[in-house]
Amino acid sequence: MSVETSASLGRPARFSWLALLALIAVVMLGAQQYRPVPKFEGKRIPEPPNQGQPWIAPATTLPKFLVNATASLFEQGVADPRGCEYREVEIPNYFDVKSHGFVLPEQADMPGRFVVCWDGQVYPALAVGEPVDLDRDIKDLAVNLKRTREATPLNGFRQGVYWGFPKEGQNPFGVAGVMNHSPIKICLLLRLGRADLAETLFAAGTTWTPKPRTRDLTDYGITYLTLAADWTHTAFERLIGAHIRGDDVIALDTARRLAKFRDLVSAQAEAMGFPLPERQNREDAGPPPRFYGLTQLDELLRDQERRAKMAARGPIPKKGGDPSARIAALIRDLDQIDERQMMSPGSASPGNSPLVRDLVAEGDPAVVPLLEVLESDSRLTRSVSDSRSLPADHFVHPVYEAAFAALIGILKTQEFADQRMYGWKTLDLAARKALAGSIRQFWEKTRSVPLVERWYRTLLDDAAGQARWLEAAGAIVSPVVEEGMPLPQPGTRPLQGESLRTGRDPSVTALMLRRAGQIERTGNPQSSPDQGFGAACHMSTILASWDEKASLPLLQELSKKCRERSDRWRDQENPQNADQNLAASLARFTQIRARLGDVEALDEYAAWLRTTSPKMLEYGTFTALQPLLAQPDHPALASAARWLFNDSKSPWVPLLAEARGESSSFADNLFTSSLIVVAGFREGVLAGLADKAPLGTVERDARGGVHCKIKNVPAVNYGSSSFHLEGITIGVEHPFRSCDFLAWKLSSLEGCPEFNLFWPETRRDEAVAACVVYLKRFGDRFTLAAHPGMHDFSDSKVHLKFPILAKPATHEDVAAGRAIFSLEGQGETRLANLPGFPQQARWLTLKNMPIDLTSQDGVTHREYNTNGYVWQAEEVRKGYGWERFYGFVGHHVIARAPASEIEFGGQYGPKLKGGLDALAERAEPRKTRYEPGRPIAVAMQIRNRLGVAHVSPTEFVRPGPDGKPALRNGVNLSLWYSPPRGSRSVLNPVYPLEAVEPKRDAHFDPGEGTRTLAPLETFEAMRFDLNDWFDLTKPGAYRLHVTFTADSGIGEGVSNDAFFQVGGDE
Repeated sequence: MSVETSASLGRPARFSWLALLALIAVVMLGAQQYRPVPKFEGKRIPEPPNQGQPWIAPATTLPKFLVNATASLFEQGVADPRGCEYREVEIPNYFDVKSHGFVLPEQADMPGRFVVCWDGQVYPALAVGEPVDLDRDIKDLAVNLKRTREATPLNGFRQGVYWGFPKEGQNPFGVAGVMNHSPIKICLLLRLGRADLAETLFAAGTTWTPKPRTRDLTDYGITYLTLAADWTHTAFERLIGAHIRGDDVIALDTARRLAKFRDLVSAQAEAMGFPLPERQNREDAGPPPRFYGLTQLDELLRDQERRAKMAARGPIPKKGGDPSARIAALIRDLDQIDERQMMSPGSASPGNSPLVRDLVAEGDPAVVPLLEVLESDSRLTRSVSDSRSLPADHFVHPVYEAAFAALIGILKTQEFADQRMYGWKTLDLAARKALAGSIRQFWEKTRSVPLVERWYRTLLDDAAGQARWLEAAGAIVSPVVEEGMPLPQPGTRPLQGESLRTGRDPSVTALMLRRAGQIERTGNPQSSPDQGFGAACHMSTILASWDEKASLPLLQELSKKCRERSDRWRDQENPQNADQNLAASLARFTQIRARLGDVEALDEYAAWLRTTSPKMLEYGTFTALQPLLAQPDHPALASAARWLFNDSKSPWVPLLAEARGESSSFADNLFTSSLIVVAGFREGVLAGLADKAPLGTVERDARGGVHCKIKNVPAVNYGSSSFHLEGITIGVEHPFRSCDFLAWKLSSLEGCPEFNLFWPETRRDEAVAACVVYLKRFGDRFTLAAHPGMHDFSDSKVHLKFPILAKPATHEDVAAGRAIFSLEGQGETRLANLPGFPQQARWLTLKNMPIDLTSQDGVTHREYNTNGYVWQAEEVRKGYGWERFYGFVGHHVIARAPASEIEFGGQYGPKLKGGLDALAERAEPRKTRYEPGRPIAVAMQIRNRLGVAHVSPTEFVRPGPDGKPALRNGVNLSLWYSPPRGSRSVLNPVYPLEAVEPKRDAHFDPGEGTRTLAPLETFEAMRFDLNDWFDLTKPGAYRLHVTFTADSGIGEGVSNDAFFQVGGDE
């Protein structure tokens, strides 16, 4: 994980906040030695014993600015390590971290121990261990720092970036225990009087040498201001983390110290003549801040001061009581929302919180209180968004965002969906009051009008305008979905506006037709994109969902206009600037028209398809080609595809963009896309595999990546994961041909032969030939349908699908690509039973796809990608028994696999050693909440995941001597608890981490009862009531799994986690 510092702007080092959280989650959940961090229970964080005491700088040849900076920084608030012992400690930093730090002496009036860490801040110590060798730690850091600097190109090593202690095992922080890559460690060493160690470290990380000099004007990339910026950054990260997890004593203490430090440093930097950084946001008025990223510091400080003065919160009243009290409590707790950001770039969404959902459920009575929040509430939530760019690293979302989301949910309109509500800057009070006033007017006008009637009146209102017409029409055709139901497939549920089909004059159909025409006339045919025309196309699509037959003439007319506009833009100098929505709309209209029996729709589309170029469809290729992908065998479409992807006059030929002198995105690989299901496209690919013209070169670079150069195309760098580089010499160019590059792109298809551009030409020829055989044999097997139980996110992915044969496969079936293998001629054969095809599986001995993984401690080990699917299962008689084989499709392999080498996957979670899986699940799957004292029945299923039969014990629970249930020896129940923390959304669930001790421990010596399980066979091994084993009277969230020891007779390991809630609302 790298961190960058900008010395010129005084900006703090940055790293990916989400990447850190992901790492923390992996460590917390995957490494049992780490304990969840308890909240700090003390009332304050103490000062180190010598904080603010006089300091005499040690004699040193270090640049004078470092000595001066050290004096200033400790006066301004960096924690002073003097008078503290350097020891092993455990500190709370997202999880329980073992580290080394400077332990404060015990204080009679301050329970607990505290430690100054290498980031210059004081942390509570969870445990204090033995003294450690400071000299050894610094010398190890210096060796690592020097090695990193010397191994990094001069333009790649930024001073003040790589100063972090080496990582240790699964601890990403090293002995520091904190995420700190700052040279501020030098200042701590100087403060301790250890100039020798400070000099060693500075020499290792810079070009400085300890020879005496009269004046050192070298720019080391480190200044007083960059050191101060590093401290503010780590302090602000600590503040944000504490605020998110509700550790408010630490958050308040950090906010107070940070605000004071910022003001003192800003004043000194100005006095020293440091220029202010350039303002990143030109819209902001006034001088830029000295430290970017602290924009909300004062808000956070005020919010934490407010929280410190709050009385203890009571519970939220349940539904069915006093609605005003419930609404008040829900609004009170909006500041507890801690919805998390799920991806970067992206944003946290406080509006996803169940608290908002509950307020929406309260309806009109919640509107006035929510409007008051929108108008004047200054509180902050605990939801934080992470930015990839300045001016703000983090944005703490205000409470009024959640209130606004609740109002929109109650009013069921997007009319007020002001994008400023979701930005990285809070709205001023005037803007919020104006918005609240508009919402109040809307509510007072519509509150007595039934929702469906409101939609109709909006469509009827000539003055409503395009946005409101589209919103109303879209709402009318939205399906009725009950809470908790998945989104239905189109046409499978009644529409929200069904009651409007009769008794309306003008009809909804007539109004939609009228509005589509009006909206189109607001556009500009000469612009691209034409917003009016695009909105008209949207309205026509909505109309088709409401009244398909009535929409047909409009769809035919708009289809013609889409083609005309597409023709106009096709001949422009930069056809990629054409409106991509034209092609998408045309494709959508074509499919609707074809479904309605318009025989000309596909023919017209096929004719248009011949006029397209890759540049025209660059940003929406697969959306635009949906009719072709859906019906690739339609005569007109098949003919168009053969011309488009094979004729020398087509702008698509050659299919390899680089062979046309154009660049293509590695992420958008045309040859593994959904186009491969089209026979005409596959013919073009086969033609490309015959093209042996020289194309470019690849070489391995010093950093382990691959540099690719192609004539007339910008050079591209690929990561090492795209190639096997073992034995490849650095800096040597390897030429490749067009067919090679195409085969390499093709090789990531399911089962496609492996290809490496670094191979010698003879081996590449063999691999190209294997790709040709693969396409010819299995081309008809390609499908866009995801395998059962699997989901393709974003665009559809290409998969191989084999037919399920009613008898053992023949050699003819294999040659035709209908089967993977045949046992014909080897004796008596039969089909083998499996629950269905395909089945996720691993070929355990497969080693054709190596993956080199580097652990946190820098050790690299090799694993192999053995994942795939089983599509065929057959047996051949051997003597008195049967030998089983599976047809396996994996990475670069389609082959027969011995059953003994196959292990099946699926949704069973952790595996037990030996071949069995255990699944713990609630006996009532749909019930997640239980009243205290009520039975909580759990069932445990045992499954054989091996490709061959396996024996399992059968007795897991029996009555004990006291009549209560006892467990088989080696089988134990583990339960964790989390107290109520307010409502959580699906994206932000509670993960219980507080261990619950069982109230009894009863086991028995089992008998010899066993049963043989066929591959993937499952049986219920036991069923029990958790109340028999644990005290479950405390409301909160719980997590259970079953643990199996080596002597359990079933295999060592754990089951999956089962979650449930006691008390509270569902």
